[in-house]
Amino acid sequence: MLVYGPGELQEAPLARIWKDTNEMDAFFFAIADVPSASDVETRFLRKNGEEVVVLLSVGSGYGQSVVLTLTDITARKIAEKEREEERLRSQTYLNTAGVMLFVIQANHTVALANRRAAEVLGKTEPMITGQNWFSTFLSEEIRDEESRRFNQILTGKPVLNDSFEYPVLTPGGERIIAGHFTALRDDNALVTAVLYSADDVTEARRMQE
Repeated sequence: MLVYGPGELQEAPLARIWKDTNEMDAFFFAIADVPSASDVETRFLRKNGEEVVVLLSVGSGYGQSVVLTLTDITARKIAEKEREEERLRSQTYLNTAGVMLFVIQANHTVALANRRAAEVLGKTEPMITGQNWFSTFLSEEIRDEESRRFNQILTGKPVLNDSFEYPVLTPGGERIIAGHFTALRDDNALVTAVLYSADDVTEARRMQE
């Protein structure tokens, strides 16, 4: 893991491989009064100076000694960072899109709503996500019909028309939205959610009346 040869670290101080000696001091201070500890995340250095992220466990050794066990989680931390960066890029795209984008899960709750969706619905994004889309944002007159249509999409069967238009309930009154939907599938090709993209067409429809 640290690319040292046999015996190279024998008698060497831990500060030689511990990237941050302040973290090292804090670690040993924290375990001074406990017999063992596990899964403490810290950073060590390889012989060539590369940083390694490890999970550190400690147990009692012989006499006054302790036994340190290391698990290299560098690859996992890199993957987590890449996923977070991708999430931030996706969120930036969603929030800069000029149309409403929202995802409804199989249980009818909103999994994601972008900034434009929040603006049209008159609520903050955290107030939208987790809510039942049909019972919260659709009137009773269309609620059952649209929920049945949604459930039909979940079956994975072909849908003749992927467009929609209906009024949604907002604190300021009804707004009419229109757009298209796309079924989202998992690795087994099962539909698990539906992505909607829509525009607020309220003013346009009023002008047509």
